[in-house]
Amino acid sequence: EFLSWHGGYRAFLWRPPKHNRTVRVVCREWSVTDNARYSDFSCTIEQVIS
Repeated sequence: EFLSWHGGYRAFLWRPPKHNRTVRVVCREWSVTDNARYSDFSCTIEQVIS
């Protein structure tokens, strides 16, 4: 729901693993595969420079 709400164009804050700073990003592509015990999630994010 989070990525759908952002619609591939609304930027949001994300903190990369092992980093202390957050960056503004957009996610235009993502996929979710539901399995019996878990869901696989994949996304491509791009940093927004402004």
